[in-house]
Amino acid sequence: MKSTGIRRIRTEEQKSRPNSAGIMEKSPHTDQTTSKEKSDRVTRPTPPQLKPSTTHTPGSRRSVLPPTEIYKERLLSRITSHQAVIGVIGLGYVGLPLVREFLKAGFPVIGFDIDDEKIRKLSAGESYIHYIPSSLIQEWLATGRFQATTDFSKLSRADAIIICVPTPLNENREPDMSYVFTTTRTIAENLQPGQLVVLESTTYPGTTDEDMRQILESHTGLLAGRDFFLAFSPEREDPNNREYT
Repeated sequence: MKSTGIRRIRTEEQKSRPNSAGIMEKSPHTDQTTSKEKSDRVTRPTPPQLKPSTTHTPGSRRSVLPPTEIYKERLLSRITSHQAVIGVIGLGYVGLPLVREFLKAGFPVIGFDIDDEKIRKLSAGESYIHYIPSSLIQEWLATGRFQATTDFSKLSRADAIIICVPTPLNENREPDMSYVFTTTRTIAENLQPGQLVVLESTTYPGTTDEDMRQILESHTGLLAGRDFFLAFSPEREDPNNREYT
């Protein structure tokens, strides 16, 4: 009788026992899930895996960085060295001056717009905004660090993507968010792990962390704050103000 009881205890231990990581795992014989049930399960897409990065400073221990820290470290390094490619979507009175500032700081910039005529003029060195002379755009082109395009697949080349599309008021005096959300879906189609996405368009609270985040995460399987970075930076242009802009 004693030996029978010992065998029962050992059998129960085999059914559920901790693995080397301390996690309880079941014996293969206890899994009653059918193959059909397994095939019906929906799994979240996983982002590309990065090899852990090691950092070392004199007098410190060598440490292994998780993927999120690797993305952050890489992005900050490229920004500090002015190697980060900046993508600006919407080349109007907010976007084009922003392009100017990034080029002045030494960054390579890709300007995106759905307006073919704007892209044609910029590519030919012509301006359509009175306070940005055509001669300045010609200088941008001469440096080789600026290009304007309607090809949004090139968003995948950017380290940081900045949205500067309009949010005009509708008949109810509410912002029309269709441009922002359409742009966000386009970004989602080309989003790469480690990229920074920034909204500059005038909008209501919650647009970035709720609406845009939901679109980007649901379309890609990537998570904001883990696989890519998401931020809001309000525009500072006031085209109707002659003294301050």
